[in-house]
Amino acid sequence: MLENDYEILESELNALSDAVRASSVARELEERLRSAAEAVHYRNVTGEDALLELLGSVVRASKPPILSTAWEEAWGNLFSHLIESILSSKNKSRILISRLYGGGPLPAEAERECILCVNPGSTSTKLALYRGLELAASEEVHLPPDYPDGVENRAKAIVEWVKERGIGAGDLTGIACRGGFVASVPTGTYEVCPAMVEDLAKPRIVHASNMAIPIGLKLKEEFSGDGNILVTTTDPVASDEMETGARMTGIRRLLRDGSGAHYLNHRAVHALVCSLLGASGNELTTIGAHMGGGISILRHVDGRVTDLVNAFSGVPSANRSGNIPLDVLLRAIDEGEISLPELKRYLYKVGGLIDLAGTNDFRALLHFRESGAVTRQRKKIELVVDFMARSVAGAVMQLAAIEKPIELVILTGGLSRSREFVGRIRRKLYPYFPVVVVPGAIEHEALVAGHFRARFRPEELKGYEDSRDDLRRLRSDERVLIETEVFTHPQLRKKENAPVTSLDELIYLARSMVSKHRAPRIAIVGAENEDAVVAAKQANEEGRFPIAKFLLVGDFYEVNKLAWEYDIKIDGDNYVIVDTDRPVEKALEL
Repeated sequence: MLENDYEILESELNALSDAVRASSVARELEERLRSAAEAVHYRNVTGEDALLELLGSVVRASKPPILSTAWEEAWGNLFSHLIESILSSKNKSRILISRLYGGGPLPAEAERECILCVNPGSTSTKLALYRGLELAASEEVHLPPDYPDGVENRAKAIVEWVKERGIGAGDLTGIACRGGFVASVPTGTYEVCPAMVEDLAKPRIVHASNMAIPIGLKLKEEFSGDGNILVTTTDPVASDEMETGARMTGIRRLLRDGSGAHYLNHRAVHALVCSLLGASGNELTTIGAHMGGGISILRHVDGRVTDLVNAFSGVPSANRSGNIPLDVLLRAIDEGEISLPELKRYLYKVGGLIDLAGTNDFRALLHFRESGAVTRQRKKIELVVDFMARSVAGAVMQLAAIEKPIELVILTGGLSRSREFVGRIRRKLYPYFPVVVVPGAIEHEALVAGHFRARFRPEELKGYEDSRDDLRRLRSDERVLIETEVFTHPQLRKKENAPVTSLDELIYLARSMVSKHRAPRIAIVGAENEDAVVAAKQANEEGRFPIAKFLLVGDFYEVNKLAWEYDIKIDGDNYVIVDTDRPVEKALEL
């Protein structure tokens, strides 16, 4: 807690107290809030640990009921202040790792661990070196300009960085990697294995995080010495716990999956919030929005991510277009306005903020609005910022459509540092949910906490191949269920005497007549063609019973030849050939 935060904290405590009093709830809670505000005002509570404990106890005691309007807003502000105080604390790493570890205190041996976190980005690799629960060093390591990007060169640059920190062979006890697009698996901590590298050879999406696991294995070779380095990954990008109903789309053979989100940070902030409220990760239902270079939104129910808006085809972000309405997209493709290769580039590389405003830097956009933009440009920037905030809020509301009440919405990632952007989203969600802000990301602490669970609670360490194969079997069974036919043939509801507009409707109406009365007799005029004969065969042999009796009007020799080729029996009942060289005139006579 910083000294200059006292006045802000006192103001937030008073606002929460006023909101509680307006809600006509227990007098005891209001008095407790007033007492806490006075303690802060008169500096009766000093020291970082004491202030954090006071804040935590107030937040836990004053969690509002659903839809309590002003109370929710004030409580969300106070809770956000508690989290910001933790993130600015000198004990940040120790507090976060301990809370994310869960399940009791860490054993004393944890202090002797030396763990390297590897988190590749598009142009650099974020590294963090932990000695026990303390962050010893961190840096974003870039490749020299003349080095081609890839696992080998990144690994060499990381080896140099680690050695410069006085780490030699046998000193590292663990390497924690941010997992990329391995095969889909449930969330959790996994020991890195060769099967992951094999699956990463053909990833579903090319992404910088795919390099983390191969880099981790190369670093293990370099620094093992006589010791044993445990290499882990926690909550990889390819995690998937999506419930069956959420996988469905309007086309039964096209199913959604749960991969492509910032699982590592999402799960960490959910666990942190639950811990600060004195609850387990299974007890609270939350929606988290990670707003960084990509934006993903997840729903946590009973400790699982049951549905999500992924970071590639959902909300527009720094360089990704997000979801485009299909009718707009199809029309643009039909009219030649956009090609499939162009669409792919907009989806992954040059869409979103880059295309809308010419930058992928949100802060630069807001700075330009205040210093340099002309009136029309300021209006455009306002439009873009509100569009993005509305997109995030809309995705949150979409995921809130479940029977369980949503207890919290958590805004996190780099964009959550922007008070303006967070404020716009909050106003759009108010008064439906309390909103808590966890600015930035706590991915490295989450990797270390996952690594500690693997080391000291090995029963929680998951096997990659078994988890992957179990999920594949589950998804296969789900596909069988979703693709199960309900009606063998489409049951189309039509108004009486409405015109027939398609062959499917014609067949449906004919089947309806058969089921109610008897098979109609249909004349095919000019039956000496393949389409006519195949249509007659389909109508009589595809269903459970024939739907018509056919008069094949045309040249006897040609019609009979086609009937023989398509194995149609001219039986004088279901099929009758009417021989004529003037089929139209003969049909009129008939």
